[in-house]
This record gives sequence, structure tokens and C-alpha cells, in this order.
Amino acid sequence: MKILMTAFEPFGKDKINASEEALKLLPKEIDGVEIDKMILPVLYKEAAVKIYDALCEEGYSAVIAIGQAAGRKAITPEAIGINVMHARIQDNAGRMPQHRKLLEGGKDAYFSTLPNEIIVEKIKEAGIPSEVSYHAGTFVCNDVLYHLMYDISVYFPNVLGGFIHVPNCTEQMIDKDGFALDKEEIKKALLIAAKETIAYLPKNVL
Repeated sequence: MKILMTAFEPFGKDKINASEEALKLLPKEIDGVEIDKMILPVLYKEAAVKIYDALCEEGYSAVIAIGQAAGRKAITPEAIGINVMHARIQDNAGRMPQHRKLLEGGKDAYFSTLPNEIIVEKIKEAGIPSEVSYHAGTFVCNDVLYHLMYDISVYFPNVLGGFIHVPNCTEQMIDKDGFALDKEEIKKALLIAAKETIAYLPKNVL
């Protein structure tokens, strides 16, 4: 078995991205399963295509995409990706689509197939705030989640997939007000998410 875990490069006014910083800290193997890491561009369409290409090239059992959500106060696995792109800021190519569909002819929404409720329970048991989210926004994170689950439903039915938002890390909040988690805590939460996904795999996709 092999799992792909992705995070994003910095965007907007941030010089770092909490998802990338935490992903760097994760080991290359978890519970005997190889972990491939990929940093995605904050670009509509292109980010999702990178995951699709990786799925075509490698025999992944699961994909866990990770993104930063400033202002959130918990680790939030996303339940659903919606067929909407509506940007409040530009992506890293300067694009700012408004009120448009991500995929003409696609369903209105696709659901994550990660064991979100179990992941949340285990993260909370570790003393880290966590809850399931039912709105991944309408920026590139939602784009990735929607396209990932579309691709899984159409082309890769035996692959688990989903998206996890993390709060800002403490390095981003120096001289700023707002909630943040230490990147070691974020890493710990993502490690739990990977472990629970691996444990969930055999009876569901193998």
C-alpha cells in the first residue's frame, strides 16, 4: 500500500503555509505504509491535475489532501466538495474566478471517503481540537477536494480520498491576533489522520 499526502505552497500575503510546514515533518512511512508527499500550487485546476496525474502514475490506496484555513480553530476534515469556484483573493497566477462551476456537467457535490468521524475522535483524544467541516470554501482547497472525489468516483473507485483543513501555525501569527496551532501539533493530528485512514483501508478498498 502507498498513500499520497499533499499540501499547498504559500499564497496571499503569507510567506509560509501551515499545511506545507506540517507535511514536511511527517515520516516517509507510517504503520508500514509508504507515504508520498506532494506540494501543490495554489492554482485553480492545476493543483487538481497534479493529483490526477499522480493517481494515474502510482498505485495509491488513498489520497489525503491538506490545506490551510486561516481563522479556523480546529483540525477540520472536510465532508464535501462543491461544484463552485468563487475567489475572495487571487490564486497564485492572479486569477479570481467568480460564481462559476468547477466542472460543467459534474455533480453539485462529491463526498469525502476518509473516515472523518474516526479521525476527529482520535485527534480530540490526543488533546488537539478537531471537528468535521461541511464547507471547504470556494477557493483552491475546495477545487482540489471536488476534483479529487470526482476523479475517484469515475476513474479510481478503489481509492479513498478527502481533504483536511488545518489552522494557521504559530510562526504565521507572530505580532498578530488570532488562533494558531504549533506545527508539531498539526503534524501530530495529520499523523493520526494517516494512521486511521490506513486502519480503515483493508475492509473497505483492498
